[in-house]
Amino acid sequence: MAGINTNVLVVVANYDFSRNADRMRRRFSSRFPTLLVDASSPSPPKSPSITIPNTYYTGLWNEAVRLALERETEWLLFVASDVLIREWKRVSDLVTDVIRDSAIGVYTSSLSGNSRVAFKSTLCHKTNRLRRCGLVEGFAFLARTKILKELYPVPASNKYGWGIDIVTCEKAKQLGYQVVTDDRAVMMHPKSKAQHQIDEVVAREMSYAYAESMGFSREVIDHTYEMTQRPSYRFHHRNLSMQRSLDLGCGVRPKNIYSADELYGIDLSPQLSDEQVHIRVADLAIEPIPWPDEYFDVITAFDFIEHIPRLAFVPERRHPFISLMNEIWRCLKPDGIFHSLTPAYPAKEAFQDPTHVNIITEDTFSFYFCGPRWAEMYGFNGSFLLESQEWEDECKLKTVIRKVTAFNS
Repeated sequence: MAGINTNVLVVVANYDFSRNADRMRRRFSSRFPTLLVDASSPSPPKSPSITIPNTYYTGLWNEAVRLALERETEWLLFVASDVLIREWKRVSDLVTDVIRDSAIGVYTSSLSGNSRVAFKSTLCHKTNRLRRCGLVEGFAFLARTKILKELYPVPASNKYGWGIDIVTCEKAKQLGYQVVTDDRAVMMHPKSKAQHQIDEVVAREMSYAYAESMGFSREVIDHTYEMTQRPSYRFHHRNLSMQRSLDLGCGVRPKNIYSADELYGIDLSPQLSDEQVHIRVADLAIEPIPWPDEYFDVITAFDFIEHIPRLAFVPERRHPFISLMNEIWRCLKPDGIFHSLTPAYPAKEAFQDPTHVNIITEDTFSFYFCGPRWAEMYGFNGSFLLESQEWEDECKLKTVIRKVTAFNS
């Protein structure tokens, strides 16, 4: 188990989501100093670290920042107790990694598509990497305390706390830091919330007054907010690091659904002359992927794995599909993504083509290459985490799995 990282203070901010708040504190405290601040909930947590009067988001934010400054910690991870986080360990690992980056000032995990959000730039874009996003949501963020110190305390006149997130991000950029979201981890913020019904017109006017007191005009706030609502906003696609994607069975042009910077492909007979694309010839039923270990961020396979035999004698007995999955695992970077789209059982399209020799079901990846790793008995020596699986066009199964580097063998 990783040790306690004292560079980060986690504050779980709670009002009446006490059960989830207790769970959050328990899990985060295994990695970081963690405090649970309760705003006088009607049904309080079992043992809050601190109880304060219910002064809405502003009160919770001020108390969290006060605690971080008092402890002289470099970073504050602020999480509202209604946020749902499925991959606790992964989020903790990414936070530990992010705080080493001197360019980042404010950070958040991306949000699932069914989340309640103010800034669309924080919704997950499935890039499998960090990206600049302009703004992050105030209910879950990691920020340098040197940025937050510039804003502390937020005056009581901004009763509902609107605009604090925008001003925090604008201040970070003013100080030369980047504001980023992370598509490698996804959290969910429930859409409905019965508590804290407020007058939005009043709250917005309070936010304008607060922003202006911090040196940011109403026009700047409106413009920044408007930009984050546009699907084509440039921040959505400005990534912090280069990314390589490999498309298996690519044909004349590899697919690039993750908008990678460098595009690679493998096929039996490529006919592409594009200098921006690197294609190599290989028969992956019997040959390895011709690139080194941990070279790719993403590997994709569209209408491909159904053509890879499950058993072959060349001349010795081998399992080509198992070998291919080993190769995919080998060539992916830690946390890399394998994205597959293939005709699958029970659709007739999985059987009607005579070259389809590998019939996939909804359980193939989850049972044999993730979780229980049943393919280990056939020589599979990697491990994946099932990210998502869904049907497309009623006959093709789309599966997204993520490379896991620490597992029980």
